[in-house]
Amino acid sequence: MIQASFPEIQEIVIQKLTAGLSDKLTYHHVKHTLDVLEQCQIIANLEEITATEDIFLLKVSALYHDIGFLDTYNGHEDRSCQIAEIDLTEFNFTSA
Repeated sequence: MIQASFPEIQEIVIQKLTAGLSDKLTYHHVKHTLDVLEQCQIIANLEEITATEDIFLLKVSALYHDIGFLDTYNGHEDRSCQIAEIDLTEFNFTSA
């Protein structure tokens, strides 16, 4: 069972990105993450994805997609997955 709400998760991720992203990143910044989140929701609507859990997971994935830039440029995708796995475990996400 997931114990954190989407707004709670979003607030934590945005705080991390705001505090930790390099000023040298001219594209992968908080605004980019929020745009990806918005586009994800638009695409889900167009694809008629309506299941609450599916929408929730898509939105969480959008938030975490570039969080690896906090630690590294090269290999940020893998690092994003690692950070998400750690954080989402703390939010009581499970693999099933």
